[in-house]
Amino acid sequence: MTSKKHLCEELEKKRSKTIEDTFSLISKRFSLMKSIAHYKHLNAESVYIPSREIDILHGIKFHFASIKLPINAVLGFAQIQMDLSKHIETYWIRLWESSHSLFKKDSKKNYSIEIIRKEINNLDKHFYSKIEKLIFSMKFLSKEYSYLKFKFALKNIIGVPKKIDYIDLLFETLFLMTLF
Repeated sequence: MTSKKHLCEELEKKRSKTIEDTFSLISKRFSLMKSIAHYKHLNAESVYIPSREIDILHGIKFHFASIKLPINAVLGFAQIQMDLSKHIETYWIRLWESSHSLFKKDSKKNYSIEIIRKEINNLDKHFYSKIEKLIFSMKFLSKEYSYLKFKFALKNIIGVPKKIDYIDLLFETLFLMTLF
């Protein structure tokens, strides 16, 4: 009996680690949005670039067509993630527009768009390669536990709208995949 209990505890630890590690990838991705915003602000680019979003969604659909999750649910998650990214970028751009000294201070950092986008692409590939394992782990842990881990992983993300909690919305899109 003890060995069964030990095995269950080990499985729960592995599932918990899978959740924490995967949620950390999402957090890292959002933390890069300040750098993207800096580049766009410096180059007077729009936060919303429809062709880029279509390319990202097409890439996800193409590269991850073999996953055993409904691809439209995965694309829905990706779209909400991109929407939140735009909110974060907008937050930083508006802040810099209201405080040129803050923009100057932040401009001392090196923001190579190619390096940033490569890092985002790597995070996305890593995340989407783990999404099935994440959803499987979430099925066996309580929704509340997964939610608390998600909120904790994303707690330091600056620029999340207050009227609609995109963190909650993003979590719910992930959780809905556990029902398939």
